[in-house]
Amino acid sequence: MDGLFIIGHQNIILYQDYNDSLKEKFVELGKANGLLEENFEECDLDSDIVMQVLNPIVTSQRVMCSQFDNKYTRLQTMGSLCVIYDEFFGFLYLKMGFGEPEQEQKILSACREFSKLICGPDIQLLRMDFEKSTLLRNLMRVWMKMDEEDQATHLEKVEYFLISREIRSQIVTNVQESLKNLKEEQLFSRHHALLFSHGKLLSVYSSRSVRDLSSRDLLQIRILSTQINSSNCYLIYLTGAQNSCLPHIVFGYRITESLIFLLAIEYDNAEVADVIFDTLTFLCKIHNYPLDADNIKAMIEKSDMAIKQILEALKGNRMAKVESERMGKSVEMRWSGMKKKFNELAKNSSYREVTKFFEASLPGLIDCLKLLFKTLFFDTFHPLASNPLLMEVSVALKSFLEGILGNISLEQQKTAMKAYIDEYPGLIHFIFVDNSDGRIISPERNWEDTKLLSRTKFFTTIDLMLKYRKKGRSSLIWKSPALSFSFFTWYEDECGQYLDPKDVPSSVENPSTSANYYQKITETLFPKTPMARIKSYDLYLVHLGLVNSNLCLEHSRRIAVTINDIIGINGNPLDIL
Repeated sequence: MDGLFIIGHQNIILYQDYNDSLKEKFVELGKANGLLEENFEECDLDSDIVMQVLNPIVTSQRVMCSQFDNKYTRLQTMGSLCVIYDEFFGFLYLKMGFGEPEQEQKILSACREFSKLICGPDIQLLRMDFEKSTLLRNLMRVWMKMDEEDQATHLEKVEYFLISREIRSQIVTNVQESLKNLKEEQLFSRHHALLFSHGKLLSVYSSRSVRDLSSRDLLQIRILSTQINSSNCYLIYLTGAQNSCLPHIVFGYRITESLIFLLAIEYDNAEVADVIFDTLTFLCKIHNYPLDADNIKAMIEKSDMAIKQILEALKGNRMAKVESERMGKSVEMRWSGMKKKFNELAKNSSYREVTKFFEASLPGLIDCLKLLFKTLFFDTFHPLASNPLLMEVSVALKSFLEGILGNISLEQQKTAMKAYIDEYPGLIHFIFVDNSDGRIISPERNWEDTKLLSRTKFFTTIDLMLKYRKKGRSSLIWKSPALSFSFFTWYEDECGQYLDPKDVPSSVENPSTSANYYQKITETLFPKTPMARIKSYDLYLVHLGLVNSNLCLEHSRRIAVTINDIIGINGNPLDIL
């Protein structure tokens, strides 16, 4: 039995995806509780029936959260069925399955991130918009398959496509030349252009003023690229390196069967989205947890400051200006009325009446802010997406690349990496991870040959090493009679010099379920150094069991020094230990 659900505030299922085994269980329980007729044989099970079956485990969790601020995140039945809970803006995410709890949590976290990518703060759209619901289902299925088969996706990263420096330079020049017309359109001036070949990242070009993409953004765009047919356009909400919500128009164009071009254009008024998103996050947290008499006044002050930030950010907005000004005034009037009423109640009423008023008024304010968000971005998407300039630059890039497409070969990459790995006696496989930009470098491996190393064994070992990293370990060598596994993590400054963290703290977060895990751990280790000046790297190595530890260390040093030469980036000397 396996199922994934997103449940709204009024116990309405917004999204569901479950297998036949779980459906049979729902039908069985529905009949046992009188919800279905004994002769029920319909193919589609009504979501209301499913919700009534799920109601006990949903309501109990919400009651514990809202009444006692003591929500639980996991249930385990006597039959080993695992139920995992998560939450986003008051929407409940539910994963049911017989898998390992860590893997079930990883799937649920991916669902939360992809739903946020598609809908932003308004997850309710999944119930009303069939295209968004279908896109989420497709993205989740692609991600789950890739998480099982692709080592980059399993590590929440994107793999580099390895080509010569000359070819890479030519591609970047061609991309830059094809995008020069975008400068004429002011709303398209901030953009990222990405090329994926055979699912690997071939090239990235970013305009000067655009915000950097985070590692999670890059992976999500990679997964989204699997949905490109001839050409498609999507409205998505990325996070960037330092933000919460940045709306982007992503135009995808398939140049060849294996080469896909994606143009991610940052909205001109993305700052407004970030402020609204952070305000909604704060207000939903207040709404979904019991209010304390000691801090309700402080919450009012924080809410007032957040609303003022939104109204200030709207002054520089140039999209849907009339509608946004009208919605901004509506937000201001609603909040002013709430604040005035609160001040009156605070003087003459009991704490219970004050909190009751505040809790009853918040949903209206939250809905008003979501409507403002919709007006600014969802309603302006289609006019921007239909701009012919997007197709023009894509066709121009295709013509520019025609002369060098023959040099973009997967076989050439395999040959180059085989020659590289042959320089290290006893080395079977490795993955070099750049945590700062979310990319990996690794040789191709035939996972069908399981005699020495299977994909399952390798991925299980990676997960184990990540658990040790979570405990604060920066290096690990694990030997068995047949194989030797090793893992190293280190940090460099912007000049490539090794940085030595004195104490590596343990973390309560799993690297695979936290979008900014590496950013948080780096900030903890180097609090006085700007994040942009620090690079974080991981290296996974698999050797034959006969290889001793000294040789493993020597190989790790050499790979750390020379690996960037393969992708056309100057490397720097490094001593890991």
